[in-house]
Amino acid sequence: MGDDNVVKAWNELLQYMYKNPESSETKSLLRLMGRVLLEIRRSLGNKNTQLDEMDMFRWYIKDLEENQ
Repeated sequence: MGDDNVVKAWNELLQYMYKNPESSETKSLLRLMGRVLLEIRRSLGNKNTQLDEMDMFRWYIKDLEENQ
């Protein structure tokens, strides 16, 4: 669901997970997941959002800044 950019972001996330099944690169995975969320946000009408991928998780992960 979503526009082309949402589908592309989702595909990029799934390809990363498929190609790196045992990867511990949490930052890379979070950025890809954040990109999916941002593209969903944009497709819902927030085209000019100033948020980045990691902003999509700051409300959820309390120590995000410490691990960047």
